[in-house]
Amino acid sequence: MRRSPLLWLTVLTLGSFGPASGQRPAGPYSILVGPGPEDFELQRNGPHGPRLIISSQDRRKHKKDAGQILFMDLEGDDREHAHPFRIEGRHRPLPLHPIGISLVEKPDQTLLYVVHSGEMEHWIEKYEVGSDHLVYVDRFEDQRITTPNDLVALPNGEIYVSNAGLSRNAFGNLFATLFHRPRGSVVHFDGRTWSDLLPHALFPNGLAIDPDGRYLFINLFGAKRMRIYDRSTSKFLRDVELKAHPDNLSWEIPGKRLNVACHRSQWRTGLHIVSARIHAPSVGFAIDTEAAIAGRPAVTPLYDLPSFDSSSTALAFGGRIYVSQMIEPFIVVLHDGRPKE
Repeated sequence: MRRSPLLWLTVLTLGSFGPASGQRPAGPYSILVGPGPEDFELQRNGPHGPRLIISSQDRRKHKKDAGQILFMDLEGDDREHAHPFRIEGRHRPLPLHPIGISLVEKPDQTLLYVVHSGEMEHWIEKYEVGSDHLVYVDRFEDQRITTPNDLVALPNGEIYVSNAGLSRNAFGNLFATLFHRPRGSVVHFDGRTWSDLLPHALFPNGLAIDPDGRYLFINLFGAKRMRIYDRSTSKFLRDVELKAHPDNLSWEIPGKRLNVACHRSQWRTGLHIVSARIHAPSVGFAIDTEAAIAGRPAVTPLYDLPSFDSSSTALAFGGRIYVSQMIEPFIVVLHDGRPKE
């Protein structure tokens, strides 16, 4: 497989594509997983221990190439090697176009919700997660799912989806982003019907809900902030200011601390989608949600990677920080040097 000069440059900067068998280097290294690992979720009860479930979609060739859903063990003999899931029971002719995923771990089963953003169609699929396969369960569609970016699902079947509100034209998206046009929205499915929760939002992106289901956290890429809502009343509670443009959210410590991957420059991110020659520096933060809800200082640094383009999802786990890239085909692994609690 021929790799681009940008990819080789990144490898030289960050390290090899993966650790040698039996080794786990302390410094940064990268793992080849497939084009555009936009989102990932941590499955804590995987068949061989904890693992990442990853959505992969080549954004630069979106109209031609289908995406994949992969898994990558974080422990065991085959750790940190990505493998595509085998999909069973799915008879739709449409290819996979996964962008956002949400994992629901129940005592008796693990469910994966996947929102797809195709060229002309957008939909959600629900799967039961097996060891190396996904079993199709259900499909959800609604006219309110217009330009999906992320989703979060609950054990009771509720779903929230963020719509970026952007077009399929890359330059049009760049224009809308630069001039802060609030065309996005967040929509809600209560198990029966869909409704608008947050219309006219400025590029909503990552979503998260605490384990108790009390709060909804929404990243607004265009506004450099995370917004907190009370789920029982849909009342806005608090804004958490960030010094970069936030992408996806992941629970580092469920119910207490969120990790967020961010983009230093919105215009560089837009240009990087158009061309790999334009670099888009990335930064990540950890957010203490208890402090944020109380209105206290809540944001601390997680990583700062000027040479790493457009990070989209980040998670600190097991002494390491896993960071995915929305365009280039790898996940970078960093040593978590923060003091232990």
